[in-house]
Amino acid sequence: DQEPESWWTDAGLASNPAQPWSYDPDWAGPTLYEDERAATTTARPADVYDVLERLGGRTGWLSPRWLWNIRGLADKLVGGVGSSRGRRHASRLRVGDAVDFWRVEQADPPHALRLRAEMKMPGRAWLEWSIDEADEDSDVGEAGETIVQQRAIYHPAGVWGRLYWWAVWPFHFLIFPRIMRRVLEQAERAPTSELHEAEADRLSDYSVR
Repeated sequence: DQEPESWWTDAGLASNPAQPWSYDPDWAGPTLYEDERAATTTARPADVYDVLERLGGRTGWLSPRWLWNIRGLADKLVGGVGSSRGRRHASRLRVGDAVDFWRVEQADPPHALRLRAEMKMPGRAWLEWSIDEADEDSDVGEAGETIVQQRAIYHPAGVWGRLYWWAVWPFHFLIFPRIMRRVLEQAERAPTSELHEAEADRLSDYSVR
């Protein structure tokens, strides 16, 4: 299995790659675990990216804040950065920015955003989104819609890394579906979204009558 490609522009920001321990059995070799979700929306790619770009800090992660607080506290207790670092700018991200206990690895508006986890764990983790416009040849969605893919990626370090993934796996159902759903909801309410414009036109027609 291959680990994700890295987009680090400042080598000083990257931590050392996680390696299996010497006493791990042969079957505990390199692998990747993923939580992948995809959806279509009438919101424009720029509106979706705008919502993603505001995640973290005071905005939070559009999912139960207490879960993130617990994870941040646990990280602090083992010498990690915790989740209280916040972010450099409230609504804009650039490569190298810290976002709570994440670091921006890729920022390609309005098509892709990728964060690398900097919390303490037996492995490495990423959270990424890709945003594309559907066309007539797309397998998903209809022409004019936006296809959004969300992936949580984990590269475990040996047995403990695998156990960690399965220990936190149940919490994924409380976090990742809600992030995806609320990102799309907020993007569709954006002033420039097609859904918002259609609703505005409907109300305008009603008021004229």
